[in-house]
This record gives sequence, structure tokens and C-alpha cells, in this order.
Amino acid sequence: SVIMEVDEEESFDLVASHFDREFDLSIEREGTLGEDYLKEFGDQQNSIKAEVNEVKQTISELCEEEEDRRKWRMNTQKTHLMGGLSKRLGRRHSNAFCKFYQILAKFPELISTRKKGKGKSTTFRSLHLCEVPGHFLSAIDYFIAHFFSNLRWKWMANSLNPHYEYTKACDMFLDDQLIVDYPDRWIFGEDNSGDVTKLAETLRKSKLSFDLVTADGSTYSLDHPEDQESIVFDILIGEVECALVSLREGGSFVIKVYSSFSLPSSRLFCLLVSLFKRVVIYKPPSSKSGNTERYLICTGFSRGKGKGLSGGGLKEEMSNGVMTKQECERILASSRFFSSLQMKSMENNIDLFASPSLSSEEVNILVDRAIERVMRECQMNILRDSDISTSLFSNRESRPWKELFKDNHVERLKELEDPVKAIQFMEEKQVSWLMAEDGRMVEDAVTEVEWTREEMESFQRNSPQLLVARSGDKSILHSLFIDPELWVALRTIHPEAVIDMCRDGQPINDEVFARGINELPMDSRGFVELAVDGIPSRIDWIRLLLHFLSQLGDSSVKGVTLLLPRDESSTIPLFLSRFSLSVLSIFSILFFRLSIPHPRTSSHFIIEFDLPNYPEDIPVFLKGYLQGLLEKMRNGKECLSFVPLQFPTELYPLIVFYNNEMLQRIICEKLRNV
Repeated sequence: SVIMEVDEEESFDLVASHFDREFDLSIEREGTLGEDYLKEFGDQQNSIKAEVNEVKQTISELCEEEEDRRKWRMNTQKTHLMGGLSKRLGRRHSNAFCKFYQILAKFPELISTRKKGKGKSTTFRSLHLCEVPGHFLSAIDYFIAHFFSNLRWKWMANSLNPHYEYTKACDMFLDDQLIVDYPDRWIFGEDNSGDVTKLAETLRKSKLSFDLVTADGSTYSLDHPEDQESIVFDILIGEVECALVSLREGGSFVIKVYSSFSLPSSRLFCLLVSLFKRVVIYKPPSSKSGNTERYLICTGFSRGKGKGLSGGGLKEEMSNGVMTKQECERILASSRFFSSLQMKSMENNIDLFASPSLSSEEVNILVDRAIERVMRECQMNILRDSDISTSLFSNRESRPWKELFKDNHVERLKELEDPVKAIQFMEEKQVSWLMAEDGRMVEDAVTEVEWTREEMESFQRNSPQLLVARSGDKSILHSLFIDPELWVALRTIHPEAVIDMCRDGQPINDEVFARGINELPMDSRGFVELAVDGIPSRIDWIRLLLHFLSQLGDSSVKGVTLLLPRDESSTIPLFLSRFSLSVLSIFSILFFRLSIPHPRTSSHFIIEFDLPNYPEDIPVFLKGYLQGLLEKMRNGKECLSFVPLQFPTELYPLIVFYNNEMLQRIICEKLRNV
């Protein structure tokens, strides 16, 4: 049977529960303010929230043991009939892709543009906030290819920057394929972090204008699911501020939201109702019925009404103020509508968990019916049947670090922030290392680097300096150049165990630096020795690069050796930042060969550069480039990177070898002292 009996009075239609989840918030405005209604409104909202939480509490009590939680996950996977939709499409489309494609099919007016004069081509401009790994972009790409093939589409996007070293890896998606393929399309803000809560001013200054803005932001809230609404509220505020400064008159906005039980969330919804001609709360078929996820579909933006609302004080405005009686009633009705759907779905899951009544054959029948309906209603058959291809993911630039970041990395890295689990993980790794080393030769890593004329011309042409305003001391929390699980586990137990190769402290006094540069020790081979713990700032590293550039014609300088601190108990430097890789890249332009002694040999050498290139082979622009960078850094700018991404890409195997082998050495030492 496709209809499950819930009780004597009512039955639950599992297929139907995935559809018709839509509520129009748009209202005819009225002048009655809601001061007298807000308390009653809040009480009623809290009452609905309590009903939902009561059902959630029942689920928590059923799933106290890990085995029960596993069975519950299997149970909810079974009742989410859209789980297999992406496979039916015959392409590698994600659930997020399906959700946004369903939104576009339901609201095709989202693909609207300014009217052009006769003979002029029509261009559709969209901005996608919190977009990595790119599912919404992919959905709109296919939708335009199938239904608006004559439309010129120009897109920009934003997300937490997976290359930014000061955001924890477990707080962001790390798939950077579209970022690497289309670097000029991404907006990461003035600090390069990509934090959407800091992005509105950057968009305001850019004066960019878009027909559509989408926002799919969220954050980890599984530890406190009851507080999900408040946890994501700052993200919603940032997304709305970005939309208000970047939407054209008449434009559209799609934003992922959750419940609206709190007054600030309710006011935010009402603000959007006041700024757009139509606002609909929509839960697409591929959104799981038992969660609070839904989307606000806002069309017909009134830019005049939105002026002055995005100056950074929007959060405070949402914490105060009034709502009309009609607004209160509308929000309350929407809360009842979606909470009722959610509770019915959760209660059905509870019934099936306690007393499984659906055979695999019956589930398959339900899945077929649900998918047949969504394919028909959302015009998804064309995705399966059409041979139309898109070009969005046709580029495939090299990203050697992608293998470091596994699926479900967020929960795994969160686990390793627990000291007990971190130690257990490191002990398990130590055993595997000992087994792998049995009979294995210890070899150094050596590479010879020769940059082509085209690569150097690209370097000069693109001037890839990444400079941001200096914002004080920050700890590196994430790196593309190190195993993230080892890194998080070690930081959990010993936060100061490692440090970036290129520290960012106070630079050496000019007079002292000038004297010290002429007194650098040189070994019997003619290699200048640099103790990295004696180089306190990134400014000093740039000055050192300029010095060695000037010394290339000196036949007495045969190479450069970077040395570890002599005190093994001190913090160990690793190549963590893009800046450190930039420094290494410039050394690879000055010298032909790079050698790294195997870290397990306990050598005090980090890396050696030898076989200096001839001065005439060094690009003429390099000296001026470094001098200009130095001047900007002296004037207060912080440099995050200053070479094209292809340079650290080429050197990546060498650096990961050093970092991960050195981590093994450090972890084994630390475990002896735990």
C-alpha cells in the first residue's frame, strides 16, 4: 500500500508529503502596527516550536545508542523518496542541484532580464552567495541551456574561500574546482575570507548589478539543532544585505532559510515582503520532509524601498521594531503550515522506526511514483533524455591538493577537536606509519624546476599579488599543503607544535637587517645558511628574496639552505600558507634545483636551493615586482600570496612530502610525552 495508516482518523501519504509545500507570504499592506500583538504572536510561535521540539525529543529518546542512530538514519533515508533522484537523471547531479532545478522549474520567472532595445542581445546576470561547490550554478547552467538557449549568462559567485588560511577546514566546503577554473568570477571580500557577513560593502563599492541573487548559506549546527535558527541568523543577515546592494530594480532573490519562530527571523521575513512584489516560502521536493529547510522566493525587487537598509545595522533593526497585525498573522500561518508538515513526516518516521511496515518492494513503488511525479512537474525528464551539454565544468585546472579533503570531512574534523579522539587517531596513525616503514628506504626529495617563458609572461601579465588590510595577529587554522586530519589532531593536543615557515611578526630594523644580511654564514660548499626562526616577518622574507636576486652574479654563492631551529622542543616550521609557497616559488626561479632531506633523518636542513640561474635568465620584471610588493607591505598591507596558483601547484608534491613527513616526526615525538 502506498498510503500508511497513522491512526484511525488520518492516513499519511508519503509521496504527497514531498510536494505542494508552498506558502505565499505576500500581503496587502495595512497600517495597524503590532506592538499589542507581538507578545501574543511570540507566545503562539513558541507554542508551535514546543510542539515540534516535543516530537524531536521523542526521536532523541529513541536514538540514545549509536546502533539506534544508525537505524534511524537508514529509516529516514528510506522515507526520503527523492534520495535516488540524481541517479535516475543519468548524470552526476547532487541533491542540492535537484533542489535548485526544482525551484527554477516552479518559478521560471527567476530567469528574467532587463528589456533590451531592438537588435540588442539579452544578458542575464546572477550572483550566487555561499555557492561552493557549485550546485546552484550547475542547475541554472542546465536550465538556461534547455529553456533559454539564446540568453547570454554572466555569473559571479561567493563562498568561504577554501584557500584562506584563517578559517577552520571544518567550517567550510573545500571543493575549489570552480574557483580554480574561474578565478575572476569569485568575490571573497576585502579580507579574502569570503565571509558573507562581511561582503556587502565590497559589493556596494563594486557597483555590480544582478538580475538574480541566490544564497545557500548555512553552518554546522548538529551539536545544537534546537538553536539552528539563531545559529544561522547572522549568515541570513549578511546574505540579505548583499542582495539589497546588488539587485537591480525588479530583480529576484532566492535564500535558504529555516524556521521563523524568533522575532528577529520573523522581522527579516517581513522586511523582504515589504521590498519585493511577491515572496513565497517554498520547500522543493528534494528537500527532506523532516527538516526545517525551505527557501524564500522573492521576485520584483523595489530598489527604492531597499535604500539605506544595508548599511551594516540590519541585525540591530531586526532585533527591535514592530510588525503589523497582518504580518504577525501571516508569519504565524506559515509557521503552522510548515511545522505541521514537518511533524507529520517525523511522526510517520517514528511509526515506521518502531514498527517497520514497508517492504523494500513497497518502498521502490513509492520511490518510482514520487520520482515520476517530480520528473513530470519539474520538467526534469529533459535532464535525463536530452544530450545538451554545458560548459561550466568543462575546464579542469590542476588541483593536486583535492585528494587531501575527503567526503564528510566536516564531521570527521569536528571529532578530532576532541582531545581523546585526537590522541586515539594519532596513535592509530603511528602504528600504520611503523608498519609502512618496515623495509622502506629513507630517501630525500629532489626536484629540478624550469619555468617556461609562457608561465613567466603570465606571471608578469596577471600581477597576482593578494593584499588585504592588516588585521593583527592570526593563527593559521587551515592549509592546502598538509593532511587536514593530522593537522587538526595535532593542533588539538599541541596548538603551538608547528608554525608557518614565514612568520608575520615585526620586521627587523633596516640598519640591523642591512648589517645582518652581509654577515649570513656560508658553509664550505658556498651555501648561505638561513635559520628560519631568525626571520621574524614576511617583510624580511621579501627583502631576503631581493638580496638573493641581487647576488645571482656572485660566483661565491652556490646555494641557500633553510635551517630548522636547533632546539627540537621548539615550534617546528612547516609550509602552511600561500605566502610561504610564494617565497618558495621565487626561490625556484632564482635556483634550478630544490632538495629536501627526508625529515626522519633528523637533519636540521629544511630545504636547499642550488644551481643558481644566470642573471640574464631571470625575468626583468621580477625585481620591480618584489620592490613594489615590499613597499605595499611596509605601508600596512598584509600579503597572503604573490605568485600565480600554478607555481605552488608545480611544487606541491615536494611540499606535501616535507610537511606530512615532518608531521609524522613531530607526532611520534609528542605521543611519547602524552
